[in-house]
Amino acid sequence: MTDEIPQMNMPPPKVAFDWQEFLPHLAESDLSEDQKRAFIETMWQIVLAFVDLGFEVGTPQESCGEAIDLNAALQRAIVSSDHQEKGDAA
Repeated sequence: MTDEIPQMNMPPPKVAFDWQEFLPHLAESDLSEDQKRAFIETMWQIVLAFVDLGFEVGTPQESCGEAIDLNAALQRAIVSSDHQEKGDAA
């Protein structure tokens, strides 16, 4: 007998995002509300890009405090062809 947990066909969890929840963080900025919304939504897209790269989203308290080389991590995530690696023109 094994202790395996049966796989359930559950949909992946969804992340709710409401840009207005982040407005208090920009209360003292000189940005218009439209600029604040654009900024917050852009930051959210960046967060999602990191999640797509395999990073986990957590609070600073959950972080191990370990320094990472962000440039190296992003370079590893780039898909390249033989032409790009050799510097050949496409």
